[in-house]
Amino acid sequence: NTPPALLQHSCNTTTLLQQSCNTSTLLAVRIRDVIEEDLCAKERRAVETVKSNPRYFFSYAKQFSKLRSNVGPLKDKNGILQHDQVKMAQILQDQYSSVFSDPGNADVKDTTSSLPKISSTLSFIDFSESNTLEAINEIDPNSSPSDNDIPAKVIKACKRSPAHFYLHVE
Repeated sequence: NTPPALLQHSCNTTTLLQQSCNTSTLLAVRIRDVIEEDLCAKERRAVETVKSNPRYFFSYAKQFSKLRSNVGPLKDKNGILQHDQVKMAQILQDQYSSVFSDPGNADVKDTTSSLPKISSTLSFIDFSESNTLEAINEIDPNSSPSDNDIPAKVIKACKRSPAHFYLHVE
């Protein structure tokens, strides 16, 4: 016993809703197609310019080599899995803090006291100036120094200074 005007209104609403859905679906398909066309054009350009501009090609290819993954869930101190990002960040911070120490407040123990004392010297090795220069030339300039050491680039840049200086560096 629905009045005909209400049925007509209901049919119009249904028709409009269907048209709206169809329009949004067509719009989504068109957006997808435009994105695919753009990606194909960029790929085509990268492949076409590989010989003339390899940097462009490799920067294009590199953007697809990155793997992105989410963190978590993580177990808290009680063994309960945590999914909340704030709680997971705190768990990671606690782990970091427990592993690394503050160098300014480090409680360093002398571990060298148990090592045997060495009284001999390296007198059987020739530490001449020419051998020192030869050794400096063999150093990779990009090698990293250990703590409190001189960077390899500095040593190589200064190798023409009196080489006997390096004979006494510890």
